[in-house]
Amino acid sequence: MAKQKADSSDEKDAEECLMTEKSVDEQDIETSTHDDPCSPEQPVTMTTKQKKREQCSILLNVFICSISFTLLFTAYISLQNLQSSLNSHKGLGLASLCVIYGLMMLSAIFVPPYMISRVGCKWTMVISMSGYFVYTAANYYSTWWTLIPASIIIGTCAAPLWSAKYSYLTTAALRYAKLTGEPEQAVMARYFGLASCFFTLAHITGNLISSVVLQKNTGSDVFRSDAHKVCGARYDQMPAVPSSNVTVPLFKPAHSLVINMLSVYLATSVLALLIVAVFLKRLKNTSSSSENRKSGMQAFMATIHQHKDRRLLLIIPLSVFIGVKSAFVFGDFSVAYVTCTIGIHRVGYVMMVFGATASIASVLVGRITIHTGIKPTIFMGSMIYTVSVLILLLWKPSASYVWVIYVLSVMLGLCDGLFETQIHAIYGHYFQDNKEPAFASFCLWSSFGFSMAFGYANFVSVGVKLCLLMTFLVIGMFGYLIAERIQNRNNKPLNVQAEEKPLQTVGQSRGVDDIEVITSI
Repeated sequence: MAKQKADSSDEKDAEECLMTEKSVDEQDIETSTHDDPCSPEQPVTMTTKQKKREQCSILLNVFICSISFTLLFTAYISLQNLQSSLNSHKGLGLASLCVIYGLMMLSAIFVPPYMISRVGCKWTMVISMSGYFVYTAANYYSTWWTLIPASIIIGTCAAPLWSAKYSYLTTAALRYAKLTGEPEQAVMARYFGLASCFFTLAHITGNLISSVVLQKNTGSDVFRSDAHKVCGARYDQMPAVPSSNVTVPLFKPAHSLVINMLSVYLATSVLALLIVAVFLKRLKNTSSSSENRKSGMQAFMATIHQHKDRRLLLIIPLSVFIGVKSAFVFGDFSVAYVTCTIGIHRVGYVMMVFGATASIASVLVGRITIHTGIKPTIFMGSMIYTVSVLILLLWKPSASYVWVIYVLSVMLGLCDGLFETQIHAIYGHYFQDNKEPAFASFCLWSSFGFSMAFGYANFVSVGVKLCLLMTFLVIGMFGYLIAERIQNRNNKPLNVQAEEKPLQTVGQSRGVDDIEVITSI
């Protein structure tokens, strides 16, 4: 009898070891510092101290990832804002941006799932960041033969970079939610809000650098006296230098100042790459074994297969709107409402206000969504954006109302922080089990919006672009409402909190067995 009990006990212990054998690799604490989980001395449940340590490890890596993106996009965002002004000859600047997002759209189909399954999220980010370094360097001598090839490189790298980041944050949020018992959607909203906050800080740092450097030797500010005729919604292309009786602001700075600015941006790009390579703990993909690695065609089919989900099809217009909206701010608002009226050296300051507002909004919206859900928040953003578009359409730039430019920058920044945070939270919640293909699909369609907006930028006026923006917003919100209804019917509402369940074994609860988790480098 005792022997049977002993055998039964041994079988039970063996089953527990087999059950936790997979989860040991999925711990996002440093497993090298822990005993073998199959050892009799190793407890099945995690202690409070272990949970706390793991939570701190997750938060630390989210901060490291976010800070590295701030440094990397300090360079890229500022250059993106200035392309339509610095390289306006024959539309080179906007053409380069069109190539970037066109290639990003194509690479989003093939590259991200394949690359992430091969090298993991961390090294996908490291490799992709090098493409941004190349693009910054190409601006030292910006011609069609240097800037366009560099745009091809960065366009190929952008989709896997963003997909890796989104997958990293979603995995971290899901794991943190299992440890703390918090609702998954709430943690994801908070993490994406935090990451978006750090990302939009790049608007402040990058644009501050550009304005401080480019305003040297510019003298006093000059407002274009005929701005009400040729700037704002009436802007078509950079107006020619008028007769001597019309005052104009600075359109293009000295080349030496541009070189100084680019040197600072190169330094921040290198620093971002080193931070990720050295300090960020990698995500170990439990499905990244050699037999499960995806080929390029398999990654393509995974992304295409994701489009069979009706929810994804319905939020495609909103994803396209995200790209068109951002392209307008970076490519049209900066040149039509800032460079055209008060000069290129003021672009940085105006966009810095935009970035600061978007950064603050990202954090606040992430907190507010916990209590209100996504639907009321995103509707509030739609109303604010509609008011912003109406002002942009009707306002005629005037020297007496320069402050309106900054008010518009605040309103656009608020909407940017709100929409960016919410669309990522929607994708993360809808497609928890297929993160890489889902976020690759988001990159695909948001990049399509970017590329399309930059593609028609040289052919239509700003007023027409504003009308197109509203069209995409209305269609996008309509599709989102239907997708939300399907989500509520099939699963649960986005604003309904998940049941809190105790963490019994590492990786035992739903969804953790199939996701990557943070391990030591």
